[in-house]
Amino acid sequence: MYFAEERIDRLLTELTGYIYPKSEPVKDYWMKRSFSHDLAEAGPDTGGWEKFSPDDRWGGRDMHFWFRTQVEIPAGFDGKTVVYMIRTGREGEWDALNPQFLAYVNNNLIQGLDVNHREIILAEKAAKGEMFDIVLHAYSGMKEGLVELHTDIRILDREVEKLYYDLKVPLEVIKLLD
Repeated sequence: MYFAEERIDRLLTELTGYIYPKSEPVKDYWMKRSFSHDLAEAGPDTGGWEKFSPDDRWGGRDMHFWFRTQVEIPAGFDGKTVVYMIRTGREGEWDALNPQFLAYVNNNLIQGLDVNHREIILAEKAAKGEMFDIVLHAYSGMKEGLVELHTDIRILDREVEKLYYDLKVPLEVIKLLD
């Protein structure tokens, strides 16, 4: 049985690379420090905002920020399920201390993001040239120090994702059983 578990673990490792077969980084952001939770504060006026690049860091203990960007669907993503993915460099650390976000797409609150929920679906069937305005209300968490903001858009292959979880869930159950 142990050999079968190892084989399935190896297969799952291989499959993870196929869940998102293509990605493009999202690099151009505007950032603004603020304690307001009002989306109107993140409007199109760039007064008080500063450019934010992937090499920049943000945060501090118990701080709030707004991030704003615009994403255009590239030709290679046409007709595909496209997700927006976020990473802060604190993945794998204790959840209560990690940064958290409220994600707005085209002025609609879509969902919260944190270390366990790092993606949002932009389109089930994206169209080349389609534009998405993405605004993040970011909370830095209770840990002192600066964090990263790395984001990208990715193609999500739903069939591979389904196969991955159809294998992973039973394997995790088997590992818990005598």
